[in-house]
Amino acid sequence: MAAVSVVDKFDSSKLVNSEDFCNFVPGEVFNRVDNRNWNSASVEMYSFSPVLLDAEPVPSINDHTLAFFGAFTIENSVPVHGEYKIDGQRIFHGNAVFGEVTVCPRYQPGDWRWRADTDENLVCGVIYLPHNILENVAEAAMDIDSNSVELIATSGRYDEFIMHVGKQLSKDINRENNINRVFAESLTQALGAYILQNYCTYAKKLEIGKGLDRSRLARVIDFIESNLDNNIGIEDMAAVAHISAYHFIRMFKLATGSTPHQYIANKRINKAKYFLAKTDEPILKIALDTGFASASNFSSAFKRIVGCAPSVYRRQSQ
Repeated sequence: MAAVSVVDKFDSSKLVNSEDFCNFVPGEVFNRVDNRNWNSASVEMYSFSPVLLDAEPVPSINDHTLAFFGAFTIENSVPVHGEYKIDGQRIFHGNAVFGEVTVCPRYQPGDWRWRADTDENLVCGVIYLPHNILENVAEAAMDIDSNSVELIATSGRYDEFIMHVGKQLSKDINRENNINRVFAESLTQALGAYILQNYCTYAKKLEIGKGLDRSRLARVIDFIESNLDNNIGIEDMAAVAHISAYHFIRMFKLATGSTPHQYIANKRINKAKYFLAKTDEPILKIALDTGFASASNFSSAFKRIVGCAPSVYRRQSQ
């Protein structure tokens, strides 16, 4: 695929979101299933002219893309002579037929040229696969260090499984039905495992028993320190450490001796102790400024950790 003329005004080295990708593709979207609010891949189905020889490169996007070529049925498939480049390097040149896929890693611009011996438009589906899904599958299901996972650019390879998943995910579904959400997320997890096994390289297994390494732990602690007055979730911290939430709690405790919840609570209480001793700010304001939802929640946590009420600690400290 390639970009429309609007790219003349666009720096293709810049990153665009997958939801904006269609604005840079020289085809018409006739079906879109947006699953970004779920833990699932999204799909767009495009109709293209049978000849495209002079378009601009497609800009880099934030998701991996899996394009499957489905112009015709298998019985009357017509080959398309094409060329595909990723970041200026040619990875395919030849005839593409029904069922062949192109896998493009995130952050890499692509460039398509093609000519088909037909007057009919070509149909291509694009699956947008978020990288965090690969990370979670790598660590939760395969104990692979997600930092070592690299998706390999591939084109011109027949892959019935990717095409089948794309067609299933592109079906019009009732988004208020939780069963459909479970189906889409389960299918995406299966796709992630398949991509890891068939299109990725990875260097090492995740060393779960050793806890977070020094670099990851430092990043997480910096993140906690900068967000003590905000709501900090396990998913947020796991993302900073570049590991799945599935392993994060255990690895954090091995590294610090505390669960993430205990660690954050102690940090917030220590910050509150400073304000209580050094300022005259109201206890409610101190509670809110240190990330507690209310004065009562703050008081309960303070008594549990310090052993006395905030007001008592203030009198004793000033």
